[in-house]
This record gives sequence, C-alpha cells and structure tokens, in this order.
Amino acid sequence: MKNVCEWLHVNKLTLNIKKSKFVIFLPPPRSLNYDIKLKVIDNSTNISSSLECKEYVKYLGVLIDNHLSWKYHVDYIAVKISKIVGVISRLRHFVPFCTLRNIYQSLILPYLTYGLTALGLAANAHLNELLSLQNVHYVSCIF
Repeated sequence: MKNVCEWLHVNKLTLNIKKSKFVIFLPPPRSLNYDIKLKVIDNSTNISSSLECKEYVKYLGVLIDNHLSWKYHVDYIAVKISKIVGVISRLRHFVPFCTLRNIYQSLILPYLTYGLTALGLAANAHLNELLSLQNVHYVSCIF
C-alpha cells in the first residue's frame, strides 16, 4: 500500500477511500478464515482509513468475484435481461418481428457481449441461466 500511495502522490492523484474496495482471490473451495485489514495513511494529514474487503467488486461494469467464477456478474446480467425479456414478451403482440429484433439487439445483446471473454470462463451452471433467458426471448418472439 505504501508503493501505491507513493505512486498516487507522484502522479498527483488521490485515492477515494469511500469508493475503494479490495478482493482476495482464492481457489473455489477455500474461503478466508480471518479478517484482513488494509489501512491507507494520508501523509499530508496523517489520517488513516481502512479499505473494505468484499466478495466481489465492480470494475468497468464487470463484477469480479473472489473465486473468479463470474457468478455475481452472470446473476447481475440475468436480472437486467429478464426485465427486458418481460417487456419484449408484452410487446410481441403489438409490434412486428423486426422491431422486436431491434429491441433485442439494442437492449439485450450488449449485456451478453460486453465482457464476453470473462463470461466464456464462467461455469456452465451459471451460463445456463443466461442461455435459458435468451431462449425464452427467442421463443416468445416467434409465437
């Protein structure tokens, strides 16, 4: 942390403690049995603050968890997509198929394609939920 603070100071940057979190990555069966405290000390004011340890953090719109299973990210995407699928299923009786396809491509497809490399590493159990949501959308548009 001392090196990070020095780098921030040299580059005239500050660390927002309220927005900063940290994750300790572990293999899936393991978990932390003890509490880790990271303190950041501001040299100019000599005030120390603790960083919060989390199970997952959001980085550039992708939720990264401590086991790199991508479970939280897939769940987050599934919630977003399921709301949109509900809207599309209600609209299917009132608008043509090409309009539904455009809605899908503009509202659902970006969630599936952003961070696709990370999703490719997710467990099949997590990805099946997204696949079923996408199939529900496709079936509801056809019938």
